[in-house]
Amino acid sequence: MKILQLNIVEFGGLKNKVIDLDGGLNILSGDNESGKSTVMLFIRFMLYGLPKKGSKGLERERALSWDNRRAEGSMLVQRGNKQFRIERRAVSSGARLNETLSVTDLATGETLDGEAGQIFFGVPAEVFESSCAVSQMRAADVSADKASSAIENMLVSADESIDIKRVLAAMDRVRKEYKLNRGEGGVIYNTEREISELRVRLREATDKHLKYNEMNARLSRSEKNLERIAESHKASAHMLEQINGAVILRRFEELDGKKDELKRAQGQLSELEASEKRGDFLPAEAHVSALKGARLALNEAEVKLALRRRECDALPDIEDEKKPLAERGEEIRRAGGKDAYLAGVRELDRSAASKRSAGLGLCAGGAVLAAVGGALAAVHLVATAVAVAVGALLLVLGVVGFTGSKKLAAERDTLCESLGAPFGELDAYAESCLAALAQREELSSRAVAKKALLAASEEDVKEKRAKLTALIEMTVAKGDISTDKVMDTAAAEESRIAEFCDKRDKLSRHIYATEMLVRETEAQLAEYDRAALSETVKLDLASLTPESIERAKLKEKYDRERYAMLDRETRNLREALAALGGGLTQSPVELADRISELEEKLKGHTEYYEALMLAKTHIEESGTAMSGNVTPAIAKKAGEMLSFVSGGAHNSVQTSKSLDLTVEQDGFHVDADMLSGGARDAAYICLRISLMLRLFGAELPPLIMDESLCQLDDTRAANMLTMLSKLSESATQCILLTCHSRERELCEKMGITVNDIRI
Repeated sequence: MKILQLNIVEFGGLKNKVIDLDGGLNILSGDNESGKSTVMLFIRFMLYGLPKKGSKGLERERALSWDNRRAEGSMLVQRGNKQFRIERRAVSSGARLNETLSVTDLATGETLDGEAGQIFFGVPAEVFESSCAVSQMRAADVSADKASSAIENMLVSADESIDIKRVLAAMDRVRKEYKLNRGEGGVIYNTEREISELRVRLREATDKHLKYNEMNARLSRSEKNLERIAESHKASAHMLEQINGAVILRRFEELDGKKDELKRAQGQLSELEASEKRGDFLPAEAHVSALKGARLALNEAEVKLALRRRECDALPDIEDEKKPLAERGEEIRRAGGKDAYLAGVRELDRSAASKRSAGLGLCAGGAVLAAVGGALAAVHLVATAVAVAVGALLLVLGVVGFTGSKKLAAERDTLCESLGAPFGELDAYAESCLAALAQREELSSRAVAKKALLAASEEDVKEKRAKLTALIEMTVAKGDISTDKVMDTAAAEESRIAEFCDKRDKLSRHIYATEMLVRETEAQLAEYDRAALSETVKLDLASLTPESIERAKLKEKYDRERYAMLDRETRNLREALAALGGGLTQSPVELADRISELEEKLKGHTEYYEALMLAKTHIEESGTAMSGNVTPAIAKKAGEMLSFVSGGAHNSVQTSKSLDLTVEQDGFHVDADMLSGGARDAAYICLRISLMLRLFGAELPPLIMDESLCQLDDTRAANMLTMLSKLSESATQCILLTCHSRERELCEKMGITVNDIRI
């Protein structure tokens, strides 16, 4: 069979998509999440419908469209020279799934009955998925139980649709009908037992007529007693009926009282709510909570305000002795800093020092010249006079300069005195002034911050008092609220409104409970006609007491139970008498004839049972022998294909009846799960193809593989594509789904004809 076209109307994430296939090798490629695996699931849906809930519940959910929760489409297939259209639709309705299917012969218009996969392949979905449908990354998921059963059925019965296990099970059920394993049960056992019982009855038949007369007399006495007790029960039942009617009438009166009570409570609730309602506002528990919260918030804000005031009152101030220093520090800052402030003093000090040094130098020079003149007096009088004159001039200038330095020093000291400290202490004094100024500014900054907090607290108290006042005004007139007693008024309102809410809640609960009781009682009494009961009940309601009611119930129960007991006894006597009378109709001759008839049947049952056991044994032996020959053939074919795909690295495989796979490697057979992922997938793909060739014979289904070559290296992938190409040319259609371009590129490189489809 070949798939010619897929028409996906709505399936998973795909909608209104048509895919045309040819009979050879088809490669459907696309990116991840493009819908390749969905296409494979759609083919399975067309053939076998959606999987049942359970292990494949996720696939079932993936198949339903994301917006309409349905799956719908059609598939055009060719089998032999005929074309068929498969149409299927599934709609999820809550927990149910409604599914419709039609398979139409396009040549004749005939509609075929049955599941599409069973019609075209003759195998269930599990066998189809274990052989020719390789899901993504699940090449090794071969359903061994289903596949091996199909092989065994095919070999033993020449028809894989005939389930040999089912036939053997049916034969075993028939065997159990004739004889159970332990021999206690079945037709043979029951026949033997019936014969034994008839022989006993034959011996007892002569004794039964003696008991018949005695039992007939007992039945007559019992029937008379039954009539007498029936009259007594009729009277007690009538009395109880009258009492029950009277009780129901009393309940009607109690219902009237409850209705009156309900009206009174509803009136009280209306009056209570009207007394507290202010316009459209009716206070409730939420208002009490709001009052309490606002009151506590105001109290907390006032406590915080008092704390801020105490903090402001306790702010420290700079010491009195440091205040002049801080003032002088501010002068120093305005002057441009300590260096600028002391620049004049330092300049006078430098000038005085300079003049003092110059005067001392001039005096020293004059003294030296005077000494030189004295030394030259004996040699040259003019030179001596000049030297002495110059020396004297220098001395005079030195004295003048030294005198000037003293004057500058005096000016410096006067200026230092005005600045507040001697010249040697001016630097330390200026630093002390700046430090005092910094301390005063720090204390001032802290005071500003504290006062800002105080202002915020005052504003907060104002807002919270306004909020609390607004809440109070919802239930109290503005003129009744004293500003200095807002807290007391709020507390009083809390208590008063809470008391109101408590009263209203109690009344509401009482009204609700009374309403429920009235409704329940009305529902219970709805089936009774009060007027009719008043007409039929003749008892005085006032005369009814719990004791009289209980006595009437006990009397009716006693009569009813006595009647039931005697009635059972009478019916048992009738049944026993009828049974005994029926036994008297059989004569010993009739019983003997029946025994002979059963013995003849027993002989036939025994012969049939022995023949059935012989046939079952032959079928089991034939099935065991034939199924033991087929798995080597499957393994041989799979080994030949694997040898080609692996380039001789693996030349053979072995498999058990349950399709457990081992692969030859380096002269040893190892479990397939011990191989690399690619080698393992290649081995299981070869096994599936071999299994498919064995199961389906000439009319092969398409071979569908989803990402089955992704773990194979390039060499094995190329060999696998070559093998699939030959298989598609000679045996069946191949459909390969992939998200890679490698398969298409390898086919182009090797010259393999392929139908390339992009999803």
